[in-house]
This record gives sequence, structure tokens and C-alpha cells, in this order.
Amino acid sequence: MSLPRWLCPTLLSLAVMISASARADVPLFLAKPGEIKVDGVLRDWGGTPFFRLDSRVQGSSPSNVRAALAYDATFLYVAAQVVDPSFVRTNRFLDTEDHAELLLSFPNAQGQYNRVFEVKLFAGKPGETEGQVKAVGLGPVRGAEIVEAPSQGGYTFEAKIPWSVFPPAAQTRVKLRGALRYLDGDGRGTSAIIASAPSNRAADLPLLLSAPEQALVRGLINDRKFGSPTADIIANVAGDSMTERVLLFHNTLVVYGPTFRKGTEYFWSDITDPNAGQLPLFDVRDLTGDGKSEIIVVKRVSRGTGWRQMLQVLSFRGDSLQPIFEHETGLGSSQGTIENKVSLVPSGQGHSIVISLGSDSGYDASTYHEPQETEREPLLLPWGTVQSRTYAWDGKQFVKRSEQTKAADSAPARPAAPPPPRPPSADELLDQVYRLYKKDHNIPEVAKPTFDFVTNVAASQEVERIICHGRDLVVFGKGFREGRGYVSLSMPQFVSDKDIHDVSAFDVTGDGLADIIVRGSQRTKAPEELGQGELVREVLFVYRVDESSISRVFAAETAVTLGSRRIYSLLAFVPSANGLDIEIRPGRAIGWTRATWPYRQDTEAVSGLEPIVLPWTEQPFRFRFAGQTFSR
Repeated sequence: MSLPRWLCPTLLSLAVMISASARADVPLFLAKPGEIKVDGVLRDWGGTPFFRLDSRVQGSSPSNVRAALAYDATFLYVAAQVVDPSFVRTNRFLDTEDHAELLLSFPNAQGQYNRVFEVKLFAGKPGETEGQVKAVGLGPVRGAEIVEAPSQGGYTFEAKIPWSVFPPAAQTRVKLRGALRYLDGDGRGTSAIIASAPSNRAADLPLLLSAPEQALVRGLINDRKFGSPTADIIANVAGDSMTERVLLFHNTLVVYGPTFRKGTEYFWSDITDPNAGQLPLFDVRDLTGDGKSEIIVVKRVSRGTGWRQMLQVLSFRGDSLQPIFEHETGLGSSQGTIENKVSLVPSGQGHSIVISLGSDSGYDASTYHEPQETEREPLLLPWGTVQSRTYAWDGKQFVKRSEQTKAADSAPARPAAPPPPRPPSADELLDQVYRLYKKDHNIPEVAKPTFDFVTNVAASQEVERIICHGRDLVVFGKGFREGRGYVSLSMPQFVSDKDIHDVSAFDVTGDGLADIIVRGSQRTKAPEELGQGELVREVLFVYRVDESSISRVFAAETAVTLGSRRIYSLLAFVPSANGLDIEIRPGRAIGWTRATWPYRQDTEAVSGLEPIVLPWTEQPFRFRFAGQTFSR
């Protein structure tokens, strides 16, 4: 077998950073077609490291199993060394007989794991009974093979299972999860189960690392000491109909897939200078309507003492990633900022790109002397005549399809406000979607939400139902994801659902859609400089919703309480030209004074939260929505 020769000897002990948990992930080795001969003898596996089934799921058994997994374009392969002093097999292949089980789960387009496929591997008894491969719900698997061979204290076996038995594998073979189990039975019942993972729940299974995933861990992730990715998307971005995995680590883009670059390599590129750049927008969508998704970024780069911001639409041409559209969308300096708004609007089989006026401060027509962009479409200026431009794909390139002008000396019209939150009516409950959320998150059917209302938070004509369930925000509606899906967001910043005091919604960002406002408390042990006891921090979060996610756009600490002492700010939503600005004003201190409060005024966010404005601070802090988040 070719791939294990370039396997890092310490791979199995690595803390694999593209995994969402601490469980040990398992290598899935790439074999050349025909390289593994299924004969029960494991010589084809060479020096491949085998993993042990070391989780005792049920009972106690003297059985001992070590296994390895491999794949090619057509088959999955399982090899195992089994020590079992009392091997039980009949020609009926009952679940109560000794056998192995392969568990496999595929991510959906949202990266969720909802189903576990089970394949039962019944090794035969040499000279007596042939083996059999059975898929739960389907019976014997056509095209599968399993062959055993005797070994000291038990037997070895090899099995091959066609990918075709798993419907999702026709398109998706990245970010797989799986495990192997061995069931020790006596023909009447199962006395013990050992496994490579303690749980058989889809989302809890270890990742099965394919060839490019192993290379990514050994190479880029280890070299750059990357943590968890900031974006992790499964989409068809290159080549044939198979999907790829698109990862973003801060400013580094990574793409790999089962057929991309022959399924052995990954693509990576630094989208911006890691020391100077930001990515206010990162998305993956089919803009051209050809069935392949493009990678959309809005990136900010340093220019002199300020910055420039631009939209890039990137598309794979073969194995290389190339820009197919660029537009300047913002700039900033010590004098002020200008930012255009970027919208991706469904149009036919793809999407149109709409660039429109957004936010600005500091500049006017008489003070603006920045050089005009010449290498790409230039920034729309607030004092110009253009309100927005729409670009669409014409089969070869993005071209300007329409342009909206604005009335002279008039402010852009603001969209109508969304309806105020109210309880859902009977036809707005969408209990089927609500039950789907509960099933996906293992929530009892009888459980009730703590907050439940409807208003318009997404870009459909219908209102959406907003639920706070435990520490989860959940959104769905009749016009949301065609009334068949939901988006949810966990809020781990709260220890308990009892720490969430209020969930409401109104339009803060000025786009005519309500934003979700969450208020609550965070509890922690007080630092020594404040004194003894439990420190209670009151916090506020603002979230925006679209059909793919719930994203945080603002967070602030508004009060701190320790026993009878308290210090707080005043938070106000102030009307502005583009929605509401958020202003944090000096409040009041009870039990503390300027002399006894041990900290200086913070001027930047701390742990992602904008700070309290202390009572003795002279000026308030004001935040304005800048297209993706609120910033000063």
C-alpha cells in the first residue's frame, strides 16, 4: 500500500486541530485501485499503524481488536486483527453472533451530522462458513467482500465496501466521521461491545482523516500552529460534481476534496497579509449559475497610514484560484471612513452582486482627496449620484446590469421598519421545523422555549419565528429556507439558560430587518483586586440573521456587580443616517469611587466585549454599523 510510507509516525498522537473536539481522529489511508487484495491476510497493509478498539461500550469481554481503514475511488477497506477465544458464527449471520460494525456519517451542506450508516461485517469461519457484509436497512451489500484468515488466538479479516452503498458519498467524501465496533455474542445475545469511540451518535464520532486531511495536519496546521478554522464550508468549488471542503484559518484559505488535485493534495493561499489584513466578509456561493460555488471575500489591507477594502470573487480554473470580479468597497484614514454595502441577490441560477452606499464619517466632497482606484471598479462615494450598481454574470464575466441613481441633496431612503415582536399565530408555529431542531439537538419533545416571538429578521416577505431554547437561538419561518429548515446559534457565553434575561428584536442596522437583542449575565469568581465573592457581569449582544447563519455584530459589558457594590454604563440606541448608532455613556458607581476602582478605562474590546464606560470618563463611546459589525 503506497500511502502509509509517507505517514508521519506520530500522526495518531496529534491533537488534530481541524476537529471540533478532543477525541482521537482516525487516519483513512488512500490506496491505489487494486492495491489491496481482499484475502484475509494483512500483508497488503505493510507498516500501516492499526488503532485499537479501546472503548468498552457494553459488558466485559476478553476480545481484543486492532483495525485500520483505507479507501480508493470505488471502495472503503477495513482490516482487523481479532483475538476472540470463542468465535461464534452460523450461516444466518445473526446480530447476536460475533461481528464487527463500521459506523459512518457524512456532513450535510450546513456541516451537520444527522445520520449514521451502519455496515455489519460478519467474518466467516475458515472451511465452514463464508463471511457476509450487510448494511442496516438494506441487507447483504452487492459488490462487497469479506475474507478471513486464522491467526493466533483468533482471526484476521479484510473487507471492502463500495462507496455506492452510502448515498451521500456520491457527492461528499470530506469531513467524514466514523468508528469501528466489535460485538461479542454467543448466538443468543450480545455480551460485550468494544469500539474505537465511546458514542455512536453522529456528531460524536471521530473524524476519519483522508489523504489531503492528513497532509494538511502534518503540514500547514503544524507549521503555522493553526487552531480551529474561522470558517468551515462544504461546497462544490472545483472539478467534477464532488464537493470540496473550504477552510479559512484567520487569513489563510485551504481547499481540498476527494477528486480535487487527484485527492492527494490540498490548495492553500494567504488571502491577505497576516499582519495587516482583515476579512470583513467571507462566503461561498454559486454566483455564476454553473453549479460551482465561488469564494467571495471582502478584504481590508493597509495603505500608508490608513486602509483600503475590496470585494473579490474567486473561482477555480483547474487547480488554480483566480479573481473573476473585483470592486473597491471601502477606505479609512485618520480623517474618516467610507464603506459600501455588498449584497448577493439570487438571480436565475446564480446571484447578482449589488454594491450600494453604506456608512461614512469624517469625509465630505470638499475634504476628500484620496486617489481613485484604477485596477478594479472604484468605490461609490456618498456625494456622488449613484446609489447602487448591480453586476451579473454574462457567461464570461461580471458586467454592470443596472445602476440606481439618488436624488440630489437627499439622503438615501430608509427601508420600512419590521413589525414589532409578537407571539406566533397557529400557522406561524411551524412545528415540523421546530421538531427537526429538537431532534438534531437531542431536546425532549415536551421541552418549551424561554422566549418565543415572530418578526421579520430575514430577507423574505414572511415573518420568522425566533426562539430562545436553553442557550440556543433558533430562527425559522414559512418563507425562510422554503419553510423546511432553520438556523441556530449556541450562546456558550452564558453558563445557564437562567442567565439569559431577555431576548427581543428591532432594526438596529437600518436594513429594514429586525436584529436580535440578547441581554444576560455572566458569573465568575471575582479577581483579587476587586475583593471576595461572585462577580456578576451584565452583557448585551446584537445578532443579525440570514438563511445560512446567525452572526454577532455587537457585544458590550453594561454593568458589574459584586455584593452590594455596582458600577454600570448607560447604553442608548441613537438614530443615525443608516439605522441606529449604539452609544455607551458614563453611568454610575455604587460602593466604588474613582480612587477605589482598580482599573483604568478600557478603550478597546476585552474578550470580545466593548467595555463599560466608567462614570468618571468624560466622553461616551459611539459605535456605527459598518456593513458587517458595529465599530467606533
